[in-house]
Amino acid sequence: MEQQAIPYSHTCIDAGVDWITATCRVGTPTRVEFDQLGEAILDEQRAAGVEIKPAALRDYRGFRSEGVFSGRRSKDSILVVSGSHAPAHWQSIARSASNVSRLDLQVTVWTHGEQPALSRWYYQRAVRLPPKRGRPRSFSLVRTHPAGDTLYVGKRQSDYYGRCYDYATAHKAGPPRTLWRYEVECKRLVALHHSRDLLTSNDVRGDIQSLVHAWYLKRGLLPSWSGQESPQSEGAIVSKTERDVLGWMDRSLSKTLAKAIKRYGLAEVLEALHLSQIVIPLPRKED
Repeated sequence: MEQQAIPYSHTCIDAGVDWITATCRVGTPTRVEFDQLGEAILDEQRAAGVEIKPAALRDYRGFRSEGVFSGRRSKDSILVVSGSHAPAHWQSIARSASNVSRLDLQVTVWTHGEQPALSRWYYQRAVRLPPKRGRPRSFSLVRTHPAGDTLYVGKRQSDYYGRCYDYATAHKAGPPRTLWRYEVECKRLVALHHSRDLLTSNDVRGDIQSLVHAWYLKRGLLPSWSGQESPQSEGAIVSKTERDVLGWMDRSLSKTLAKAIKRYGLAEVLEALHLSQIVIPLPRKED
């Protein structure tokens, strides 16, 4: 079954970073700047009357407020900033960090007053999607009251994880189902790569819109706003991932294949890998 056109046309009203987790190692030139940035964000919270509490995250020790954690350990410091704080601070954090291990990107759309059950609509189509490379096998729909419905795409532990949910209901930002948010949670290498690319972008909002649109589209779920091609599209990340795979093949797989070829012969190995007709024709007996 081919992807169906979505019957909804919505307007993007916001796009940006919704979460960043970053660390900075001891000895990094920007370590002091990174630590001072964490303190400054907490000071802003304190000045606004928000309670700041001592806290721990894994083996980091530091302080926490709503949506912010700043901590240290012997070898590095960590900053976790989410929600309304992320748009204001993610760029400064990413610039001074030595690593970004999580970056959540979001696009929020307005339905022009309509109230579609968008997450359910996607789920009903997602479970009927034919198997295809790049499409996740895992889709789940969580229906809660009064928070509203959320569609989850992919597995939480993977490099990418998506959510499409009723933002208006969850945040009491308007009539139910009139605002929807599409999120892509990026982790590990892809989070670092996205953060570096977006730091050099001339149009962060536009690039995030394009990237999130491409991510859902690739997984068979056509977003309800129109997407535009961008240099920061997911294709750049795919290329990065492919380079990582090739590196792994060079470091590890090549040795295993060399041993197998020596033991069984090239033709048998290519046949086992289903590459006989792609890489090189197998020799015929009469040859």
